[in-house]
Amino acid sequence: MKQLQPNGFVVQDISTAMFIPTNFKYSGINAFCTFPLDSFSDKLSKSVSERQFAKRSEDGKYEISEFISDPALLAEYLFVCQQKNIHIRLLLVESSYEHEVWNDPIPDRTILGFEYCSLPADEQIVSDIDWYPPLRCFWHKMNSFGLFNSYQEAESFKKSYDKYVASGEIGDGIEEAYIMRVSVVSTFSFLKP
Repeated sequence: MKQLQPNGFVVQDISTAMFIPTNFKYSGINAFCTFPLDSFSDKLSKSVSERQFAKRSEDGKYEISEFISDPALLAEYLFVCQQKNIHIRLLLVESSYEHEVWNDPIPDRTILGFEYCSLPADEQIVSDIDWYPPLRCFWHKMNSFGLFNSYQEAESFKKSYDKYVASGEIGDGIEEAYIMRVSVVSTFSFLKP
């Protein structure tokens, strides 16, 4: 198993489903609307959302963020969601992706499983598992969240999936994708009293 590092958090609006497979239950990274403040136009939501979306690198350029990897920004993002009564779920994502790293302590979490996901995150891979007949053999290996129980199972899937993508049978061409351990973390761990 590759060394997984905590990349950061994904905030999801659980009242807005984004992708619902027809053949299995799915509750991973692309299951719900991610970073819901993007859809609000008020000044505070826009400010927090813009800081989540892009961060300034050491050389002064802006880099697109896939996760929230700054504790203060995460606390502020969750606070604004709470003020707007957005029903959220907080996912911790760990992978070999090196461009974003959460360096602070991680509170207790519940591991949902392992998912092979492209960055930027989209539902293409989950959609392909749902409809492409040669990938149906992986359905029985998925847990109740539509994720794999182990890194090794996810890696086995990745090898098959990448082979079909390379042949042009599925996917949108070769994308940057990672095996990610996905966990749920309580939002109360980050909200200030």
